Amino acid sequence: MSIIALLLLAAAPTWPPPDMPTEAQFKQIQKMAAGARLQPSPTAPPSTVDDTGPKPFNDGEMKAGIERFQNGWFLGGEFFGKQMVEVDLFLLPNADWAKVTYQWISPRSAELQTLDFRSGRVEIPLDGKELLTEAKAKVTIEAPLGFDEVTIACGNIGKPEKRGTMTFTIDSCDRDVFNMRVDGFEENDRVVPLDAQKRALVTGESSHGVLFSGKDIDQVTYAEFKKGPSATTRISARAKGTVAFVRWLRAKPGKKIEIDVTAVPEPKAEGFGPSSRPRYAPPAMSTPALTTIDDKNIVLQLQSGRSCAMFGHNAPQIDLVLPQAGNSLLAKIELAPPKVKGGKGGFELETNGLDERRLRYHWTLRPKVQSKKDTPFAFATIDAEATVQYPLKGETRRIDRPSDAVAIAGNRVSVKLQEGEELADTSELPGIKAYDRTGRELRRFNTSEWNDEGQTFHFMGQVASVQLNVVSQWVDRKITAKLKPAPLRPREKAGSCE
Repeated sequence: MSIIALLLLAAAPTWPPPDMPTEAQFKQIQKMAAGARLQPSPTAPPSTVDDTGPKPFNDGEMKAGIERFQNGWFLGGEFFGKQMVEVDLFLLPNADWAKVTYQWISPRSAELQTLDFRSGRVEIPLDGKELLTEAKAKVTIEAPLGFDEVTIACGNIGKPEKRGTMTFTIDSCDRDVFNMRVDGFEENDRVVPLDAQKRALVTGESSHGVLFSGKDIDQVTYAEFKKGPSATTRISARAKGTVAFVRWLRAKPGKKIEIDVTAVPEPKAEGFGPSSRPRYAPPAMSTPALTTIDDKNIVLQLQSGRSCAMFGHNAPQIDLVLPQAGNSLLAKIELAPPKVKGGKGGFELETNGLDERRLRYHWTLRPKVQSKKDTPFAFATIDAEATVQYPLKGETRRIDRPSDAVAIAGNRVSVKLQEGEELADTSELPGIKAYDRTGRELRRFNTSEWNDEGQTFHFMGQVASVQLNVVSQWVDRKITAKLKPAPLRPREKAGSCE
């Protein structure tokens, strides 16, 4: 029986489970659970505020949200003999909490009935038929207008707080990680970490687990384990920022609303007019700010590490540690072929890319010939050399009216930057965003073009304002290091990237 199977068995919905673990297997479960426990980062990352979470809505706001949702149904083009139907679920107020049912009226396709309201898309085989230009459905929505909530301060460590029939106990708040116990926790309840200003923080890794005799599974005896889980839920999570409060949320009963929807072809870059249906971008988490950094404060370091992956666990890594600043997301990095001494067998260098949470760039050395035991590539030393082009000066600019630098015409935006300036170009920090007159971000077409006006972008709606992320100064650095193998990680931590 695998470790993963044992962990799933330990959290079985019925007790005793059909196949109760032996005492030896139980000890394996305990080791795995202990190894997977979240550990705080050495330093808490800058706060990244989550503006996408649940919010209370009045009837007017709910009505406006429903109208946007009605206009968020689109038909794509042909792709390998199929047509995609997409629904922008995020337009629905409190979409993660909403219950949605639907019935297609036309066309009556069996494939259309399989649309998944979590992914919001379905493929329709065309079978030589023409592309659909319209699809109609009747939709029933039940979405909450508000929430019951309880906010607990991290200063109340270990002090149970009873609210109604529920009890909340925060066991630890350590920089970006919190642990708490909740009696009466239900399946659809949520727990959100907050910063000192009580702003919701973006959550990374998280876990919900049952307790046994009121304790974590790695802290109980086999006899206590066999008695079964208690009614207390353990909740642990890592936030992007320092956790000062934890908020529990439960949706209040929602209103049932019935609407008719019509899916239409997705807008085109050219020919978009005032009567075209706009398409909005999914809500984005607040992104780190670009700043000006003194060249003297840029510290770059090459280190030896180990892979935390489940498969290929403990494979040696070369890590480049970047400064804890939003500018690091834009760093341009190249690693020279590493010079390995004392290597046993050949290796292949795998570029893993940037760990955006830790702001580290990783490369992994894999053995060319993999053994049955998944033995990591072994070596004595590595001479490593990385070249980094680092952004010294960056800024975010908001443009609310056309100018010589930014021309806005309908759904088109042309940007002409000063010499030495360039737009950011990453998923975390896109170079350009556009908004309609209501302040909602518009989707951008993937292509852009260069002309006398500069670089031109097209968006899926009438543009009222623009946000640019611009870098105007870079510095080149070369970093070298002689690296020895890092210590091996415990086997039970495989798959836990702490």
